[in-house]
Amino acid sequence: MNFFNDKNLGLRLKEGKVSSKEKFLYLLAFVFISSIFLSYTFLSYTLPENINMWDTYTDIAELLINLFGTFWCYRTNRSGDDKDFIERFICIGFPIGVQAIVLGIGATLLLGIIFMTTNTDIQETSSSSVYSLLATTLVALYFYTKMNSTLKLFANK
Repeated sequence: MNFFNDKNLGLRLKEGKVSSKEKFLYLLAFVFISSIFLSYTFLSYTLPENINMWDTYTDIAELLINLFGTFWCYRTNRSGDDKDFIERFICIGFPIGVQAIVLGIGATLLLGIIFMTTNTDIQETSSSSVYSLLATTLVALYFYTKMNSTLKLFANK
């Protein structure tokens, strides 16, 4: 893997000398780094908000789901025709990501309705809590489950 030499990597890509497995490792590294740098825990160092234990649990769950989900999808693609994984992952992931966002918004609205009808103090539950952990986990699991099933359809031999 090239960690700093982008020109060498670009040349190897152009010449078709980067294996599917190596491309996957770049994607996995990207997912890992993105998950870390976009986590509540990391961002709390740059934002004035305090984090709590649920933020940390959510970050850990999201990191693990992102890594294992990406690996799961890669294995599904590899067991099929083993072609164009990154292209499929990014392109198919876009509409599935939009679906996951809509699902997340729907879940948030549903929780709001439940809180309002049960007279729950929304101020106490609006900060990160077990509900945000549950919502984040369900949305991420939806994304990777849907992505995997779609890859099965289109990566068949």
